[in-house]
Amino acid sequence: MSQLIKLREQIKTIKTIQKITQAMRLVSMSIHSKLNNQKIYLKNYQAELNKIASLVDNHQPNSQENSDLSNKKLVILIGSQKGLCSSFNQDILRKFLIYKETQNAIEVMVIGKKLIEITQRKIDIDHKLAKFTPATVSEVSNHIFNYINQHNFQEVSCLSNSSKNFFTHITKVTQILPIPVTNRPQDTDAQKEPYIWEQNLDEISKTLTRNQLKLNIYCLLFDSLIAEYAARFRSMDKATRNASDLLDTTERQYRKVRQAKITRELVELSAIFQIK
Repeated sequence: MSQLIKLREQIKTIKTIQKITQAMRLVSMSIHSKLNNQKIYLKNYQAELNKIASLVDNHQPNSQENSDLSNKKLVILIGSQKGLCSSFNQDILRKFLIYKETQNAIEVMVIGKKLIEITQRKIDIDHKLAKFTPATVSEVSNHIFNYINQHNFQEVSCLSNSSKNFFTHITKVTQILPIPVTNRPQDTDAQKEPYIWEQNLDEISKTLTRNQLKLNIYCLLFDSLIAEYAARFRSMDKATRNASDLLDTTERQYRKVRQAKITRELVELSAIFQIK
């Protein structure tokens, strides 16, 4: 009897876990789809901003030079606030440990509570932001932007995950400062005439550089969130299927034990009648 009770409790627990993983799977898919739709408009805006910046750089080639920059370097690790997304955060840490061997005197900023937990046991963190969700991505982006401006870093790189496709992600190192120079589009006959800029080119260049930097940070955070929810969907989908397989096995075992108990009772009852 105790074995049957234990198996019944196991079946109940597995069904509860299956409901949770299925719910998380659906939520992850919903958020991923929403972020993916927003990404289209974000990339279009980034492309247009880079196009305008390339025109200004063409008229003022040294617009991005800044003699006030220090020799400090910053590396930003973008992870997730929550777990249950397979090797999403471990991939960032592994990539950073390899990357760190080729760098000297760098500051480390870590984004995401879960990544902070697994990272602080192995490396020293200079600055960290634990709360990182789709609702706070703009706030986190502004915080990083302000931190970079306050400390005048010469070079800023970012380690983050990006979706290669829905089923896999890649961990990459992206340079965000100095801002990579975009190639100017080929001039057409209509574009050969010199542009007339109403404002001073220095002011335009500084404003565009700030906007580019802020937008590049935002896009990296956004891509990381898309990859995170895709990874969580895959993890929860696998957990749901594993729970389904385990439930089938446990229910089969329960039926076998129950049938064996019934058979044993019938044999005992039959033996009693034969004695009488």
